[in-house]
Amino acid sequence: MEPFARIDPRREEPEDVRYLPLMDCESKLLPIHFLTQAEMGREEAIMRQWLDVCVTDGGLLVAQQKLRKRPLLVAQMLEEWLNHYRRIAQVITAPFVGRPQQTGYSSEGDSDEE
Repeated sequence: MEPFARIDPRREEPEDVRYLPLMDCESKLLPIHFLTQAEMGREEAIMRQWLDVCVTDGGLLVAQQKLRKRPLLVAQMLEEWLNHYRRIAQVITAPFVGRPQQTGYSSEGDSDEE
């Protein structure tokens, strides 16, 4: 079973789409690591098989990443985690609002009056 196969694509849900380039600045396909000998030379077909691929108006091969709304439990957990670290940041910065006063002592044995 493919990941996310249970998600109904016809569901009316707002989503953002991000386009991830699959080619470098010289219009060469990005390398795919760990291919077998039989798969060599079929990189674009493999990308199209495993990714949601499209071509831009400029001819750039890109993968579409659809970002759906987070599930409620995930959103709550994320908010709790962020609040925890916000509280830590407030506690750390609160006692050190003012800078400590510098005393006029020098590390040398000479006094300031000389």
